[in-house]
Amino acid sequence: MNKSELANKLRKKIPNSDKTDEEVISMFSKKYPKIKDMIQEEPIKTSKRKFIVVTKDFAGLGFAIQEINKNGSKVIVAHKLCEEFDEKELEAANMMGKGLVKTVELDKLFDDRESYREYYWIWDGNHNADYGEILISEGFKVWGGTKFTDDLEHDRGIGIAFAESCGLISPPTEEYTSAEEGISFMEQNEDKAYVMKPNDLEDNSLTYVPMAEDPHEANEEVRNILEAYSNHEATSSYILQEMVQGVEVNIEAFFVNGEAYFAHANFEDKFSHQKDSGEATGCSFDLDFEIPRYSRLYLETVGKMEPALKEMGYTGLADANIIVSDDNFWFLEFCFRLGYNVAVNFFYNLANKTCLQTLADMVDGIKDIKSKSGFGASMTVFTEKYKTGLPISYPEKYEDRIFLFDGYKENDILKMAGIGHEILIINEHNYTIKTALKDVVDSASRIVFKNCYFRRDADENNYKLSPENRYNALVAMKMI
Repeated sequence: MNKSELANKLRKKIPNSDKTDEEVISMFSKKYPKIKDMIQEEPIKTSKRKFIVVTKDFAGLGFAIQEINKNGSKVIVAHKLCEEFDEKELEAANMMGKGLVKTVELDKLFDDRESYREYYWIWDGNHNADYGEILISEGFKVWGGTKFTDDLEHDRGIGIAFAESCGLISPPTEEYTSAEEGISFMEQNEDKAYVMKPNDLEDNSLTYVPMAEDPHEANEEVRNILEAYSNHEATSSYILQEMVQGVEVNIEAFFVNGEAYFAHANFEDKFSHQKDSGEATGCSFDLDFEIPRYSRLYLETVGKMEPALKEMGYTGLADANIIVSDDNFWFLEFCFRLGYNVAVNFFYNLANKTCLQTLADMVDGIKDIKSKSGFGASMTVFTEKYKTGLPISYPEKYEDRIFLFDGYKENDILKMAGIGHEILIINEHNYTIKTALKDVVDSASRIVFKNCYFRRDADENNYKLSPENRYNALVAMKMI
């Protein structure tokens, strides 16, 4: 039976219900996880679709490769390289994806865009929005690439204003353009701890969360960091956000023409070394799972954005990174895009379709996401020293679990392009948090390249950001 037939059958058990088909099925899925397996929709001929993945520094390379390997689709990666790349970095960038996927410079493809009107243009992040806005205005099939989502992520003031207009509350936040201003403010509020978050910078490591637990000591710690970076780009525009206690979690929903139809939650850990030590990276590892749209966790967060997104007819992903504390839901930041590792985890471990096919569905107005029950886990595997040409190897059975950040193939050997420290993400799925995380740690240990490292303690519970501890806390607070 199709989705509507299944929903109508279930609706007989809840008379006078005005819930949508998706809400009815999600409600019963909480108790009977396999009920979604009963849905049989008419399959889409995925190989007929063609894609252009518009990327900045090849972040979306793995999704392009996944689509080719799984569905045999025609995919082009259109790249816009960083203008500050030196000669060595440009050489590495020119090797990216070679032997795995066709790559073309974005400007060249854009100038000849009429030849690619039948393609779906998929943005892998919030960048080059001027290209996306033109394509949308000319009637191309585009996912992402809008000024709206770009502004939400890169201008914290705009992001906070939108959040507050939807009824979300941010921790007390101050914005500054010099180190001296921020230091002076914290000296006047020395009994409070703050997080420093630079505006509009690609380097996530410049965000600074103090390690000290005592608020006074944490305040002094951030002041010292600001003083050290006083002449750095990081202090040209940044915010100081008061630290609040609670469970940090990311909530994400899928929207088509302003209608939300699926939601999932994610616990992310950014620290590169055991026990939440080392550098803060884009993401070290994470845990992902579906949540009902009628859950309190959803209704008090992304659910509050539904009226605004419905009014603008929004199609795409909408998320909120929050801290839950008793009855408080503190908004931290937005990431209306393919967030890494969240998107990789979801589309490799839980979703019924590849990432590109799902996003093409959304462009076509098709609301079709099915999620496995249980938990998805992903682990980023890094290298201390990256160099073009170094070999990368892993067991053949891992092929459909690997998301490649950096690499090319030569003579059937996968090699490192040498563009950065993040080389790949390994993915696993299982039905308890402990086993999912243990599986991904075990799998990461089978990946081989020079100077590789990853978080080996992900399945343990003796560190602050343990996913299992955070999940148990949300359950105890009756949030999910």
